[in-house]
Amino acid sequence: MFSDKRSKKIVFIAHCLLNQNAISDGTAVYPAAFKEVITALLDADVGIETTSDQDKEIEGMGLFMELLDKRLREEHLQVPMIGLKASEPVKEKIKPFLAGI
Repeated sequence: MFSDKRSKKIVFIAHCLLNQNAISDGTAVYPAAFKEVITALLDADVGIETTSDQDKEIEGMGLFMELLDKRLREEHLQVPMIGLKASEPVKEKIKPFLAGI
């Protein structure tokens, strides 16, 4: 399909991981972005796309991901998904995920 240097790997992340300024007051963990996640994805040559329906990401409750997961199951599609929290060992949690893409 493509014969250039694209990795052909992409991950969808909640927009607040890339821009902590976009989330509800009092919920930001970092001044700008969740650097540990973003750096790990870029180091693995993975393209980053954010979830586009911010209205469904209400106060960090992950409603967009629930709707996406439901729709994928309805279509009989399987897409690996993981949930991340700043209080968890993020690099260790995403290593197996990155190895599988």
